[in-house]
Amino acid sequence: MTELRIDPDLCAGHGRCFDVAPDLFAEDEEGYGTVTVPRPEGRQLADARLAGRSCPEQAVLLT
Repeated sequence: MTELRIDPDLCAGHGRCFDVAPDLFAEDEEGYGTVTVPRPEGRQLADARLAGRSCPEQAVLLT
């Protein structure tokens, strides 16, 4: 099973993850990305991959 997460040490708060996939990500009170669906499936998995490619800091991780 694939797990989606954001590395807090890499995240700079650009917000591209939740711009690209708002059904999978949100922003916290400080503007950093948070994961709302930790185990994406189907179309969500494709959106998670796109968010990962869109992150300039490569903080979006699929394992």
